Amino acid sequence: MDKDKTLFVKAKSDRQTEKEKIQLPESYLLNVLLDSIPDRIYAKDIQGRKILSNKADWNASGGESMEDVVGKTDFETYPPDIAEKFWADDMTVIESGIPIINREEPGFDKARNPVHVLSTKIPLRDSDGNVIGLVGIGRDITEVVKARQEAEEANRSKSEFLANMSHEIRTPMNGVIGMLELAMLDKDTSDDQYEFLRIALQSAESLLTILNDILDLSKIEAKKLNLEKIGFSLHNLVEDVAYTIAPRAQSKGLELACLINPPPKTYLCGDPGRLRQILSNLAGNAIKFTEKGEIIIRAEVLEETKNRAKVKFSVRDTGIGIPKEKQSAIFKRFTQADGSTTRRYGGTGLGLTISKQLVEAMGGEIGLESKPNKGSTFWFILEFEKEAEQKVTSALKLPIVNLSGIHILGIDDNATNRMILTKMVETFGCRIETAANKKDAIEKMHAAYLDDDPYKIVLLDMQMPDSDGTKIAREIISIPGGKDISIIALTSMNQRSDISYLEELGCAGYLLKPIKQSLLREALVTIVSQKEAGITSDQMVTSTLLSEYKRRGMRILLAEDNPVNQKLAAILLQKAGYLVDTAENGHQVIQKIKESKYNAILMDIQMPEYDGLETTEYIRKREDKGKHIPIIAMTAYAMKEDRELCLEAGMDDYVSKPLEAKSLIETVDKWVILKSKHPAQTGPSDIREKIKAVKSPQPEITIPDDNSPPVDLVNALANFDNDRGLMMELIQDFITHLPDRLNEIDVTLYGNDIPSLRRSAHNLKGFSANFKANRLSALANKLESMSDNEDITKIKETVNQIELEVIRILEYLTKIEI
Repeated sequence: MDKDKTLFVKAKSDRQTEKEKIQLPESYLLNVLLDSIPDRIYAKDIQGRKILSNKADWNASGGESMEDVVGKTDFETYPPDIAEKFWADDMTVIESGIPIINREEPGFDKARNPVHVLSTKIPLRDSDGNVIGLVGIGRDITEVVKARQEAEEANRSKSEFLANMSHEIRTPMNGVIGMLELAMLDKDTSDDQYEFLRIALQSAESLLTILNDILDLSKIEAKKLNLEKIGFSLHNLVEDVAYTIAPRAQSKGLELACLINPPPKTYLCGDPGRLRQILSNLAGNAIKFTEKGEIIIRAEVLEETKNRAKVKFSVRDTGIGIPKEKQSAIFKRFTQADGSTTRRYGGTGLGLTISKQLVEAMGGEIGLESKPNKGSTFWFILEFEKEAEQKVTSALKLPIVNLSGIHILGIDDNATNRMILTKMVETFGCRIETAANKKDAIEKMHAAYLDDDPYKIVLLDMQMPDSDGTKIAREIISIPGGKDISIIALTSMNQRSDISYLEELGCAGYLLKPIKQSLLREALVTIVSQKEAGITSDQMVTSTLLSEYKRRGMRILLAEDNPVNQKLAAILLQKAGYLVDTAENGHQVIQKIKESKYNAILMDIQMPEYDGLETTEYIRKREDKGKHIPIIAMTAYAMKEDRELCLEAGMDDYVSKPLEAKSLIETVDKWVILKSKHPAQTGPSDIREKIKAVKSPQPEITIPDDNSPPVDLVNALANFDNDRGLMMELIQDFITHLPDRLNEIDVTLYGNDIPSLRRSAHNLKGFSANFKANRLSALANKLESMSDNEDITKIKETVNQIELEVIRILEYLTKIEI
């Protein structure tokens, strides 16, 4: 002790007023300091023996004093499994000389209760720099970990609540949408009533879309996201994404390209919907943050074996780029590289977070490479199983079947759902009975089997109160004749986790509730067709599979001279899965059908140079027998006689402008997918003269007053498939092209070119109707109808009114900062 240095401390008491010197050894002071620190502090030699231990450390090691642990290793004071982990970490530090900083590991408190410890281990060196042991510090973070776990549990509970609420809301939504669809089928419904029902149905479906988005987000947060595993074409998927976003890129003057190199030798198995969601999000961001240059979407097969393929997807842009110090935070929710980008470009910063979570849920990794003002490349790598060679087909080719008489059993505990299923299935011509529970269902199946009239298909609700849907499915298959029954699972919560089990059971398909009548019919047709054709499929029929197969490789030629209408129709078709080429007049149509094969043509009636009727007559006169191509008219004429004249010219069907997404896709599907037979054609006639004749008794045109807003964007949203981003994008085109439409009218008016004036007015009428510019559309309609019969003075008055309305529209859109 004499050799210890001393510390002189001043002390004062009531009895002692003079200064005295108190000598304290340095080792004593060090021990007092160490023992008063709540963190565990220790030192070890290279054999792992402790040479120093403070009170917090020896208590955690099970000792009563330092002497209880000094000279001992962790194997003498901790359980073997924990001691082995500590020793492995110690050896890493001693052998490498690299410290371990803030590693979370298990430990014990004084009472030997398990705790969480944040541990740091630093190499201990001698004066020559050689590692002779280590120094360690451990901090009890049990309360911090507990608080974190409670917060995570609270988040999970919140997300599970959202998911459960989505389920609870879906049940009445099933009744709302189903009842509206049934009401719209009533032939006694008046036009006004039908319009009310249509608007209500659109609103209900919009609410359902929002509900699906909430469900997706809540599933990710609650770690209950499940993925589909179905076959898809990588080439088609990447091209479809590129086709969908191409108009947005082109509107900004950006070059867009996609590359698949090399294409995999077969279809891949995975979740194409989620994959499309990720690619679309990354490509959409690239367009948003790029002012000039190019966007490249690439899929590169890194490795490919007989059964698997590893694919690297990337989206490269020449945009604003991201500083290196900001890149680590870019995938965090509500985060963008720079706060100012939110004001300039918009967005919540949530898209990249969801993309990252989806990629990781698929077992992949995601990252980026970027430099400010040099652009960015976002990439992700996923590994897929490959679909068996025999399952690869270019399209789902099934014989047309008659559903009449098919015997079906619907099982659902909800009476409204049972009634809706009954009504839907009866409209297909099927015979259906229903059951409210498992007992009733099994009894009915036994009775039908004994009567030699077994059920061919069972529509099974998966959320039954008395028995889980999978248990009912298993019991159905086990009863006599059960293996011959095709089961379609109906689920309210999109429970994709059940897919693999349902496939193992042999279920034929599943659909998400509320059930859409068109999807239910397609599923029934597909399943019955497969049975009649003797096709054995180990893939469940889902809405995704139906869409993927029925439109795969189908190419549409869109003939439309108005650039906004052309862009809108093209995007709606591409979103539905079709490939689309465009033409601006009849001459281009004729040239394109000579160069390529198309499954259908969407033909605008009013086009310059060579209109839709002339083009159709030309095609029909030169068409080989047995090679009829469906031609669907697009026109703002709404009279029954107009439709008949289009058919007489050789067209097959008719869609009205402004285009409605649902009606457009249903009409195209009818001719491309369902292969409707074309109507019998009449002999040659002058169709244009007949159109002039039926146009004369037009009803009186009412021009709305100019007190209401010139554009009704709320109600216009339905014309854009409820895609707000698409609508806002096309409004910019609307603003850009309005002066061109006015100029066309002026040129034709003062050139006394009445046919061209009529066509320009017709063009403006449909063009403005897309955006619910009702007064402008009505004025254009008036100009079109009076162009043959009125004098030039009245025509000029109407043109002046149109010009004033265009100014009002532009001022209005500028005020609301479109």
